Amino acid sequence: MEIRIYEDYRDMYPESKGRELTERLLYHALAEAGMPDLKIMRTEKGKPYVQCAEEQDQAGRTKRPNIYISASHSKNLFACLIGDRPLGIDLQHGRKMDLAKISARYFAEEEAELVRKLGAAAFFRLWTRKEAYSKYTGNGLADVMRGISVLDRNDVEFLDFQWEKDVYCSCCVKKE
Repeated sequence: MEIRIYEDYRDMYPESKGRELTERLLYHALAEAGMPDLKIMRTEKGKPYVQCAEEQDQAGRTKRPNIYISASHSKNLFACLIGDRPLGIDLQHGRKMDLAKISARYFAEEEAELVRKLGAAAFFRLWTRKEAYSKYTGNGLADVMRGISVLDRNDVEFLDFQWEKDVYCSCCVKKE
């Protein structure tokens, strides 16, 4: 699994915006990871994925390499996660908001309790996990809106870290 984080990413391709900019940054990250010739596609819900050329193993059977990508951006930062299993990434800058209200609406009870006890850091850790999980599933924010818990999951692993002060990141990867 590789994480690429670009600061001031809009300056990398100033002529591009929106989805076009995201795709250019994904291609850039793939090239830096030694995979410059892959094609990025999108699911019906807009999740980017890599279309890999089929290869043949020594027995002549067709096989397709497993390469998965996910992207996130917040303010001046863009993050790309590349790996060999289904995955998702989310990056968020911390900010002032009504944590209790949002937690009550979108978090499972045990998650909301953690936010009540531990405050903003717990909120943003859980929020980035929820968004990373929703990118992993490909369901988008529907998983977040349903209040799916990201605590004690058996199907995925999370890697949580702070990129810098008040910048939270979570990676969600299918368990092997």
